[in-house]
Amino acid sequence: MKKLILVFTAVFGSGLALGQAGEMESLKTSLPELSSVKASYFQQNINAPAPSAAAPLQVPGVESADPVLNALSDAQWDAILGSQPWEEAVAAEDISVNKELYGDYHARYIVKGNVSFKTNPPTFTTESGKVFKVVKYPKWLKDVGDTRICVEGYAKQRDNTSEFVIKKMLPPTALENIMPAAEMQALQRDPVIMSQDASGYVLGNVNWNLQHAADGARVKDQYGNFVSEWQSGVVVKPELLEQAYFVKKTTLKPVRYGDHGFLMFKFKPGGVTAADGRSTRVLVVSLDAYYKDQSNMSYSPIAALKGKYLVYYSIQTTERYSEFKMEQGNQTMTMYPLNISRAQQLQLMDNAFKKATDDNKGEAYSLFYNSCANSALSLVNSVLEKNRKIKSGWLPEIIYRVKTTFPDAIAGTLIKKGIVAKPLPEITAANYRHAYDF
Repeated sequence: MKKLILVFTAVFGSGLALGQAGEMESLKTSLPELSSVKASYFQQNINAPAPSAAAPLQVPGVESADPVLNALSDAQWDAILGSQPWEEAVAAEDISVNKELYGDYHARYIVKGNVSFKTNPPTFTTESGKVFKVVKYPKWLKDVGDTRICVEGYAKQRDNTSEFVIKKMLPPTALENIMPAAEMQALQRDPVIMSQDASGYVLGNVNWNLQHAADGARVKDQYGNFVSEWQSGVVVKPELLEQAYFVKKTTLKPVRYGDHGFLMFKFKPGGVTAADGRSTRVLVVSLDAYYKDQSNMSYSPIAALKGKYLVYYSIQTTERYSEFKMEQGNQTMTMYPLNISRAQQLQLMDNAFKKATDDNKGEAYSLFYNSCANSALSLVNSVLEKNRKIKSGWLPEIIYRVKTTFPDAIAGTLIKKGIVAKPLPEITAANYRHAYDF
């Protein structure tokens, strides 16, 4: 646990962005601010009084509705995240040991749409056409009628979003306050399944490569962001799937810790082919923060805690991902082969593709409930047999959240439970161009 806390501190060092870490000498600092913090932050009550349309309770993307988060300033949260072992400061609540992993209505959405009580349960249909089954809602919702409204709601599980709880009404402009600009949506394009049949998938908006100039230099836009080459009409043949992996990306400076987790699918030759005839052996499915503005693609842990990002899923080739992440020499990747049946691997790939290409508009990124590594973990969990599934309640809530959020802790849990095999040799800047030739 001490190692876990050090990792936790390293990832969220005071006032630093992803890939940085602060000093760690002050682990035992006294933090009186936490004396009034309720443990219920991790098990929020989903009941809420009806707000008035003229004065909604809050604007999302600016502040979270969570009373614990709002009780402290960003500076105070910086101090807490960088110095205090949370399990000593927050008393955990009792949870059923049989509750499904992440099955606790914490996948947050900010969505516009219309509610209908013509069915039981009622439904909420978003502007983009996604239909939620509303299993709990404020009484005032029946008075809305056919009016299009913007609501804050929570899906039961992050890998199964059909069941939905509506918590409160928001201003009509609330979603626009956190939606990425059109230019950003072109930079982080949503993948699509163009078609699917017995022979496999045809994918669109696959992030295929980084663009290169004639001299080989990687092309950047006016803000210094790398420019990608996108491919549509990418054919994926499931019968040529060779192995599925959980992958941990590790940053090396200033301290070594896992800072990203995702899924990787390796194919036999010919398994993935672009419309122009080029092929790849490995596809990556990854969840990241959806940045609002391409001039400021800087990740903030505090913003992640407070729900200020939407989620972005990508499907990309390992060539693109590896060059993007590994070329600077300060990051590595470790591949953990999943110890599951072939049928489960095929189902995992299908679940991953469908989640990545689902209508995720309005789905909020959350450090503890809907981030990169726990997204990958929940997808793995979705294909496991009942007796192998990772359940909540096996640790106090705060420790459980940490151990199912951070890549180092997740990798250790998966190894301990036999869900993954021993990792393959580490992929580095020196070998990444040939690391997949096995």
